[in-house]
Amino acid sequence: MLLVSAVLTIVFLVSFVFSEEGISALDRSRRNVQRLEQEIRHLEAENARLRQQLRTLDQSTFPIEEIAREDLGMAKEGETVYVLEDGEGEQK
Repeated sequence: MLLVSAVLTIVFLVSFVFSEEGISALDRSRRNVQRLEQEIRHLEAENARLRQQLRTLDQSTFPIEEIAREDLGMAKEGETVYVLEDGEGEQK
């Protein structure tokens, strides 16, 4: 019984080492885990940067004012807005 058990153990170990689902699959899984952990760290850093940007936007009116001026063409009361045209008659 002990001999059968030892032979089966050796067969299973050899099978595990040299089969497709053996050590090579384990190695692929470890590399995949490392890649995913790196991607998670990158995304967490990006989230932290975006949270900081959101806090800055919440605390300051400057970014909102900049968007209103540049994208929407708005101005503060009392300001004079000059519209320049290029040589083709398009506004800048």
